[in-house]
Amino acid sequence: MSYQFLFKSINRNSENFQKTFKGAKLITLLDNYRSTQIILDASHLLLQSAMSDHKLVSNSKESHPIKLVEANNPEEEIIAASLDIKEKIKKAEGGERSRTSPSDCAILVPKNAQVRRAIEILHNAGLSTGVVESLSLFDQDEANAYLRVLKIISGGDNVSLALSFFDKTSGIGPMEASRFIVGEYMRDFSFDKFLNKPVKLLPDGIGIDKWAAKLAKWKKKSESQDIKTLLQTVGTEFFAKMETGLVSGQEISDTFLSLLDKELEKKPNLTLSEFTIYLEKLASFNEYIPIVAQPKDGIKVLTLHGSKGLEFDFVW
Repeated sequence: MSYQFLFKSINRNSENFQKTFKGAKLITLLDNYRSTQIILDASHLLLQSAMSDHKLVSNSKESHPIKLVEANNPEEEIIAASLDIKEKIKKAEGGERSRTSPSDCAILVPKNAQVRRAIEILHNAGLSTGVVESLSLFDQDEANAYLRVLKIISGGDNVSLALSFFDKTSGIGPMEASRFIVGEYMRDFSFDKFLNKPVKLLPDGIGIDKWAAKLAKWKKKSESQDIKTLLQTVGTEFFAKMETGLVSGQEISDTFLSLLDKELEKKPNLTLSEFTIYLEKLASFNEYIPIVAQPKDGIKVLTLHGSKGLEFDFVW
């Protein structure tokens, strides 16, 4: 129904244009230089033009069959693509097609929000991906955990403090975090009271105590270091033991520093509190912030819009 509505709108706009500009001549461009004839014929059968009955003609001499795979959900689609890619790479390693590598392959998805999940599936399948820049900063759990730390040390945000206990980067186990939260009177809970709690001697409190010590150290540094030095220091220590995943701790830290540099250009006397408010707005508005990273070899996962102008040997 949505396609029918779209083409009715296009057709209506075309008719209105021709009525308004009666001397206008419709020129249909038929030559296509990017797709094979099989692709063009299939697209014509699926979505015919609302303004012309003519078919596009390919100038490519290549001819490859279209493979249609039916899946129950979007994740199964990516899994099917990953299995196909693995098979192509395996054949290449066996000498059947020597030039096939992950970098020759691309998976196109409709929206930015679907890029991260697709990359995760490929990563879990042991396939390298080369599109860190396609990921948005606040789609990363570690980036949100880091923002919580900045909010804690800049203004003692109690909600962020409580949530930080459950972040992997805090070093606190989930059971230890739960026991601590249950044992606290949350109406009276604050950053200052948390830092002044007596150190526990029992093993089940070690994670909490270490986290409190780290936050206290970063809070003290925030009172003496300039904002850029502080972010570099906290970022290095915060991400020191982060497990390697889709994005490294260094890449997340560099992205925060890049945002800081842009804000400092506009406001040289920017405070940590002002910067965290700015970051919180970006996160709440779901602003797309590309990760600062070096280009990597691997499968490209891109939106249909982001893939415009790019060429790949194999596309899913």
